[in-house]
Amino acid sequence: MNRGVYTGATGLRTMQQWLDVTANNLANSTTTGYKRDGFAFAEAMERVMASNGGDGRILGSIGNGAVPVAEFTIFDRGTVSTTGNPLDLAIDSPRGWFAVDRGGQTMYTRAGNFTLDAQRQIVDVSGNPVLDRRGNPITVPQGQIEISQTGAVSVGGRQVAEIAIYDGQMAKVGSSLYRAVGNPLLLDTRDVLVRQGALEQSNVNPVESMINLITIGRTFEISQKSITQQDELTQRLIQSLSER
Repeated sequence: MNRGVYTGATGLRTMQQWLDVTANNLANSTTTGYKRDGFAFAEAMERVMASNGGDGRILGSIGNGAVPVAEFTIFDRGTVSTTGNPLDLAIDSPRGWFAVDRGGQTMYTRAGNFTLDAQRQIVDVSGNPVLDRRGNPITVPQGQIEISQTGAVSVGGRQVAEIAIYDGQMAKVGSSLYRAVGNPLLLDTRDVLVRQGALEQSNVNPVESMINLITIGRTFEISQKSITQQDELTQRLIQSLSER
């Protein structure tokens, strides 16, 4: 990520986008399974100033500032913490996604803070049913719920379902939900390590995000002053040329 003075409307808009991304990361620093976003930008081309309506001698140049290049998600694994809640699940691996049904569409998440709804289906915090390896919602009977490291769901010692764990390229659609880019791979149970009674935390570093916010604020202030100075110098240049 570049840092410096970014002049012009383009540069200020770029800083606004940088601010929005950083502020959203900070706001989700305690969101279970959240993956922070990154923001990349580059210097824009300079505009050359010339006299006589642009046909005369070169007078100088003005930078257009920075332009956004890409906004992307950083999929580093967050810290896994123990909660003791039997329906809190963490995928203890960099790979792997839980699958949920959101309005007939399969979405994916690393946020394993699940609960039971009125029909005793395992659901996420938005009420989306968690899917088994056959793509069906998981309904559990009354009794003590145990979930193995392979995702097998058992109640009273009897297995009732297997939680599906997928791998693949994902694109963010919400704070904790993702859609698959291409066809996700249903992982073999031998490649899965599910921890019951644990949650993967956000991978946002709050201190780093706060430092970025301070940096953006200072850069914005300096850039505003630079714009004012450029405007003043341009006015003086135009005035001096008109007096000749």
